[in-house]
Amino acid sequence: MVETMGRHLPLLLVAALLSQGCDDDPEPPVDAGSSERVLPSDQGGGNDGDPSTSVDFVVQGCASLSATLCQGTAPLKLTFSAVLLKKPSTVTWDFGDSSKSQPGLVVTHTYTRPGTYDVTLTIGDSAGTVSELKTKFVQVIGAAPGDACQSDDACTGGKCICKGTCPFPLADGLCLVTCSKQAPCSTKQACVDLTTAAAKQEAWRTRLCLPRCTADKDCKRAGFTCRLARGVYGWHRACLPPFPGFVGAACKGAAGAGAPDHSRCLGGLCLDLGAAGYCTAACVTGSCPPGTRCARFTKDSKQTICLLRCDGSNCTGDPLLACQAPSQTGKYGFEVTGTSPDPKGTTYCAPRRCKQDNQCGLAGKCDAAIGGFCVLKK
Repeated sequence: MVETMGRHLPLLLVAALLSQGCDDDPEPPVDAGSSERVLPSDQGGGNDGDPSTSVDFVVQGCASLSATLCQGTAPLKLTFSAVLLKKPSTVTWDFGDSSKSQPGLVVTHTYTRPGTYDVTLTIGDSAGTVSELKTKFVQVIGAAPGDACQSDDACTGGKCICKGTCPFPLADGLCLVTCSKQAPCSTKQACVDLTTAAAKQEAWRTRLCLPRCTADKDCKRAGFTCRLARGVYGWHRACLPPFPGFVGAACKGAAGAGAPDHSRCLGGLCLDLGAAGYCTAACVTGSCPPGTRCARFTKDSKQTICLLRCDGSNCTGDPLLACQAPSQTGKYGFEVTGTSPDPKGTTYCAPRRCKQDNQCGLAGKCDAAIGGFCVLKK
């Protein structure tokens, strides 16, 4: 009998231990707080198959995410969440970019430089440590020309300007890549000419590459819209901030006060017309942007400029301007130029003709001496 018990004692001990383990309630898994699926632990991690030491992590904030790659544009802000079955004593993250390792089950990290990075999560308890390494897991792409930026090394072109110094939305930074006929932009970019004759030439007022577009939805940067802009090869649609202004926009400073400010105009020319000025562009080659037409005022027969065609709503913001038919009488009479005439009845946004002061708004008067046009009261 003793012999039999001796032979079966090891089995009894194992059974007792297993029975005791089954009576204990297992600890619930740690909730990582992420709705994304768990990525497989197959890239060199230290997991040994023991559920109590299993370790993995998920990530949020990637522009593109697969089981082996998280991709996005600099600066790339990501949230990493540990996925564990047992709460550890220590948690450490290494993001592969020489930044200081961070503790915590859920952490946020921003990659500012383009590159490919390994990410390692290490947990520890009384039994030791275990790690999960995902090699070449984060790929940060350099910010494209025109994108927001925080530092030069975040930009594909290597230069970040305007950080906190330019008007919104450029104050978020602008990745600057200059261009010319000899150094064109990529096929996804348009070479936009923002140079002006202004005395103070800010860094962004140059020839630079900006994203091409066909509609506002193509412009991913907040505050930018799809607008016509002057380029080295004519006029293009590109994603631009709300300034400078297109042909017909106001350009005489706050509330129309002061002298014309050429820097406010995409075409680099502000005429002293209307109550608040009139953005235009010199028509030296006989070409104007779509929606406008080359014209010549009677008062300055040698200069051809671009006038805005009327569409029923784009010449209503200035009481001294109106939709006018071409006529060469008076100081602000004009003629359109070029070999392709507009349809009969086409009108253009130009100084308003008048007979009485009450046709010119509160700030204006009708000047008969120049042929009957609305001008500002002195």
